[in-house]
Amino acid sequence: MAKVNISLHKLSDYNVPSAAVANGSLTTALDASDGALIDFGARDNKILLLLQNAASSENTVTVKAGNGLGGVNDLAIAIPASSFVTLALDSSRFKFVTGENKGKIHLTGAATVKVAAFKMP
Repeated sequence: MAKVNISLHKLSDYNVPSAAVANGSLTTALDASDGALIDFGARDNKILLLLQNAASSENTVTVKAGNGLGGVNDLAIAIPASSFVTLALDSSRFKFVTGENKGKIHLTGAATVKVAAFKMP
């Protein structure tokens, strides 16, 4: 299988609601083999990730280390059963700066983990 591409839900301005999203299409499931890629083309403080564990047991999502100077270690995030967590990332640790995944963050985990990414105004 191939990595899933997760699009940023972009909020246009402060105090303006985002466009409505159908209930089932806000989050996208990770590919169990290859994970997902998220375009990280904005400042760190402008991107928020929402991770959802749809399983009845705890799951772990791994944010893979990027290939820049700060990309030293992966980050493992435990998500309790049937729960959500939010996450803001430091791009210097996790963003790929060269290669086919340039400008993206790579997440891996079970297919029962779903992700949404938001770009703040």
